[in-house]
Amino acid sequence: MQKFSYKGVEIAYVDEGSGEALLYIHEWNGSSQVFVRANLPILKRDFRVVAFDLPGFGKSGQIEGFVYGEIERLISALMDHLGLDQFHIMGFCLGSSMALDYYLHNPKRIKSLILMDIALTFPIIMRLMNLPIIGRLLYKIFSRTKSGFSAFLMFVNNRVLIGNADLFESIQQTTYANARLYINSVRKELATFTKSVAEQTHHPPCLVITSDNTLRLFYKDSHTMHRIWQESKLIVMKNCGHYIQLQKPKSLCEHVKSFIESNA
Repeated sequence: MQKFSYKGVEIAYVDEGSGEALLYIHEWNGSSQVFVRANLPILKRDFRVVAFDLPGFGKSGQIEGFVYGEIERLISALMDHLGLDQFHIMGFCLGSSMALDYYLHNPKRIKSLILMDIALTFPIIMRLMNLPIIGRLLYKIFSRTKSGFSAFLMFVNNRVLIGNADLFESIQQTTYANARLYINSVRKELATFTKSVAEQTHHPPCLVITSDNTLRLFYKDSHTMHRIWQESKLIVMKNCGHYIQLQKPKSLCEHVKSFIESNA
């Protein structure tokens, strides 16, 4: 991975391929590693793909005094650094929420959005993670033990990914303090997203992707997003859990390619 400096902090990113630019934002309590190994090799055949680790996750440093607004400013700084004025933006789970937030602040830079299992409401499990004692215990179990990791994958209906080393390593690359920092930052923003989208007078092309076996919250929020975003396209992946990009990488990338090429 390459590095660039943002406010004196090194942010890790990859930039590969050529063609239409596509930026990927990973989920809470993960990193870009899973996407880079499972999806980047496919997508870079047709697009210039950029993926980065959020501050404090993966191989990126933590920003002192971090607030949610830093994500939007960081993305602009990264894409300016790469000389990319306009681009397609793709996110997974809370990464989709961040992609949506970036569009709301920078509509002229976004050609289209690809929102995968978007969270518009605050997941109950994240509420539990935010409780100091219980949250720290749950975090340790789910992210530091293989049995807890397996239980987590069963919870999100991705039993077939038990034993996936990339995903387990990605989840281990952060700390409870950083995970909780993001929880408290994100929860204040989610409540405003639906209203903000509804108030937009211009909607660029938007692809909403979810799966039939994902958690009900993400399935419901994805359908809500499709309903309020004018002329968006909704795809429901069959026989798939929450981690769509790992369980069905080829099918996912085919949908992304078709969507971007039709809206380039």
